[in-house]
Amino acid sequence: MARFAALFLIAAALPFAFATSSTQQCSDMEFFYPDKACCLPYGGQQNPPTPPQGNQQCPSSGWEWHDGKQCCVPQQPPEQNPPPQCGSGWEWNHDASTCCEPTKSSSAPKSTPSANRRSNTPTGNHKRNLKSRAHAL
Repeated sequence: MARFAALFLIAAALPFAFATSSTQQCSDMEFFYPDKACCLPYGGQQNPPTPPQGNQQCPSSGWEWHDGKQCCVPQQPPEQNPPPQCGSGWEWNHDASTCCEPTKSSSAPKSTPSANRRSNTPTGNHKRNLKSRAHAL
């Protein structure tokens, strides 16, 4: 029975041992970023790459592009880093970990009915219009 209890305790502790081992693999100059399960340098890279040209960018303060993860990563641990603030007209996409251009809605000008087009809405002359149509038939 004692062996069973010991094995049970070891089995129960294994997930915790593996969960904390990933944070212990980072060097003293790095912090563990759980969202992407990787170690990142405190303060960011010396010469961070720019995001690929197109519809992605990183927040201007406290975030940078990570080529290996193909996303934006914080320069400090999340609890010390400012929340992502994207540039004007861009939105933070948490799942992609990038600033993305918002979906553009069509801005086609709306057509307005011409002034001489007859309206289908009833007016005070509704009965008169029906009588004149009856004579025409």
